[in-house]
Amino acid sequence: MKFRWLMCVCLLSACSHQSTLKDPPRFKTASEKPAAPQLNPQQRIDFYQQALGNARNPQNIAALQQRLAQLQLQQGEAQLDENTNTDSLQRSIELAQAWLAAPVAEPVEARTEKRAEMLYQLAKAQDMHGQHQQALQSLTQLTQQYPDHALSFESEFRLAEDAYSRADYETALTHYQRVLSFAQPQQSLSINALYMSGWSLFKLQQYSQALKPFDQVLTTSTQQQQAGLREDTLRMMAVIASSLQGTQTLQQFYANANPLPAQAMDVYLALANYYIHDERWLDAANVYRDFQQHYPQAPQAFQFQIQLIVFLESQQQFADARQAKADYVNRYAGSQQAEVKASLSAYLLVLAQFHHHQAQTHQGDVQQEWQQAIAYYQQWLNTFPEDPKVPEQQFLLAEAYFETQQFPQAIELYSKLSLSSNKAATALLASYSQLLANDNFKKLSLTEQNRWQEQALLQAQTFRQQDAAAVTLGQQALTLKADGFYQQQQFAQADATYRQLLQQFPQASDSPQWRQQLANCLYQQSKQLAAQQQWQQSSDLLLQIPALTRDVALAKSAQLDAATAHMQLMQWDNASALLKKIRVSYPETADQVAVKLAFIYTQQANPLATADELMRIAQTKSPQQQASLLQAAKIYAEQQKTPQAIAAYQQYVQTYNEPLDDTIRALQQLIALNAGNAAQQNSWRREVISLDEQAKTPTVLSRGQAAAAALVLSQAQFQQFIAAPLTLPLEHSFPHKQQQMQNAIQATQQVLAYDDAESSAAAIYQMAEIFHQFSISLLQSPRPADLDEMALEEYNLLLEEQATPFEDQAIEWHQRNIKRLQQGQWNDAIAHSLKILQQLVPAKYLRTERGEVNAKNN
Repeated sequence: MKFRWLMCVCLLSACSHQSTLKDPPRFKTASEKPAAPQLNPQQRIDFYQQALGNARNPQNIAALQQRLAQLQLQQGEAQLDENTNTDSLQRSIELAQAWLAAPVAEPVEARTEKRAEMLYQLAKAQDMHGQHQQALQSLTQLTQQYPDHALSFESEFRLAEDAYSRADYETALTHYQRVLSFAQPQQSLSINALYMSGWSLFKLQQYSQALKPFDQVLTTSTQQQQAGLREDTLRMMAVIASSLQGTQTLQQFYANANPLPAQAMDVYLALANYYIHDERWLDAANVYRDFQQHYPQAPQAFQFQIQLIVFLESQQQFADARQAKADYVNRYAGSQQAEVKASLSAYLLVLAQFHHHQAQTHQGDVQQEWQQAIAYYQQWLNTFPEDPKVPEQQFLLAEAYFETQQFPQAIELYSKLSLSSNKAATALLASYSQLLANDNFKKLSLTEQNRWQEQALLQAQTFRQQDAAAVTLGQQALTLKADGFYQQQQFAQADATYRQLLQQFPQASDSPQWRQQLANCLYQQSKQLAAQQQWQQSSDLLLQIPALTRDVALAKSAQLDAATAHMQLMQWDNASALLKKIRVSYPETADQVAVKLAFIYTQQANPLATADELMRIAQTKSPQQQASLLQAAKIYAEQQKTPQAIAAYQQYVQTYNEPLDDTIRALQQLIALNAGNAAQQNSWRREVISLDEQAKTPTVLSRGQAAAAALVLSQAQFQQFIAAPLTLPLEHSFPHKQQQMQNAIQATQQVLAYDDAESSAAAIYQMAEIFHQFSISLLQSPRPADLDEMALEEYNLLLEEQATPFEDQAIEWHQRNIKRLQQGQWNDAIAHSLKILQQLVPAKYLRTERGEVNAKNN
């Protein structure tokens, strides 16, 4: 590896990016008078070689050696590039070493400069010649002997890079810091020394300390010249902060900075982007919030709130985004900064229009929504009085005043707008008509009543005089008529009148409002028809509504009601097609649609489709989610969709513990469905046992299934006991066999603790067989080979003495099972116990018990 490439290689290994050093430092050569132009390189070397051979003066010899070493180095570089021999490099090394070793009487300063350059030249030649360690020693000598020399600056950097490439980060850090301590450093090397100091500290796991040099890189570097380096640095600071305490780490780091440095904003943004890339959405949002909380006076603080809003909207967190907009309005309402005011205007209008829409569609607390809309409209109008959109917002504010029965404020705004705006004039007439149709007009003072009447007459007169007006007096009269029918709940008549308006004035500016009112009429008529169970007529009206209205809630309700009408008519295909369309158009209806589709598919005898919809319900917060999940699992199991059934049952048992018997049955299904996977089956059996143990009131089913599960698990312990061999020497194998026996006994006792009739009989039989098999194992264990006949006989007697108590205990446990005959019990375990007793105690059981068994069978 050549020194001129060390810096690039180290940077690549550190951050996996291309080096940001565009012009890495090169070795310098001593300044000498160039050779005569007519001589080629070899001729110049020969010339100086001859001169050196003839020289006698030590100072001349030194000067010739220095120049000849430089020429040899140059020729060696050329040969290296051409892949020829490197004799010139070796000759350059020898000349440099000879020059450095020779004492020469000359001024100290001149000698120092030359020795520094010669050491640097020697290091370069050694490195090019493959003598890497010698080159490092030469550089080290240069830095130690001439620490203030300019070449020591580059040498320290090269030593640092070499140490870093060898993962000697402490040594690398020391050299990088020496580079930074030079009085007149090269800017590019200094910036990279800062950068690599940060990396060295990072590699040494000194994360907090690494932030300082990285931050200094941001302070020193420029966006244009070193964009890649800045990007990597910001990324590393984000990685460090995220691995420590996030924004708290950055707050502590910049705690003493006053004012907050410009690059701090970039660091916070980098941390937010890092969290976003890592899909840590909440942490990313908190970065935006924390910056504003801790640096509210920072000129960039408002941008973080905007970033938070953009981020929340990108995550479809619209409610949180609206709250963030409201926070922005509250925080920056008084700002005069142009960028701040631009966003302030947009957010105020968005919030006003949102609450206006909520109130119009009767979502939430309607009065509170109107008041919120009014407050935002007023704030916008007060803040932006010269904006071209002022008339439009005044009109919307007038509507809000009217809807909240603040009639004086409403008529004040209508009066300002009506003479210059057909829309406002129409709204005034519509509002006057609405007042007349209910008791609100009577509640007004006489002065207010007169004002409304005067304004309405003024508008009528204005329309007569304006032939080109968009809305004629006849249109106004017909509108008042339609609105009157609607207010009196004569929906069929209102329907016909609104259709007449749309037919006669199709281009009128009020046509969207008429269509909306027509949609409302259709919806009210459909409700009346549904109450009379005229489902087909109701459905026909409802399906006209989406094409008429801009009211999303109304369009959604109309289609859902139409689907219900189809279901009442048992038009299952029509209903399911419409419901699927609704689910795509209105994702928030997914719960309702799934319930309806599940019912439809049940009626159509489509079990798998039913199960799929039940699974959709199970993923919601519907009260039916638990029952739906269990029902879906049962259907999948019945339809032999084993993977889906397992997934559904598994979700059920992991989510619900009550009712206990349902969960136990679900676990039984999981055990059955996982046939062939003993490990998974045993895992579910342990879950059965755990549920029974934790239940405040165990049930008959839970106790029985827990006992059965414990029995299967104990049988595995029993088999491990049986499989454990007794080998010579017995003192080695006997403890293991004995431990396996204890494990089997303990597992079997756990079964007996349930006192379950079926499981207890099997457990008693198993307990007897534990002792029986242990007795057999002792008697059949291998005998030592070195025993003579007498010793072998004694050994056998000793084993029989040891085995007999275990056989006695086996007999006692088998006899327990036989006693169950007296309780009228008979099963395979009791039969097996009887068979064993007939073998162990034939005199007592071979005849007597056979009679009992025959009696039992009869």
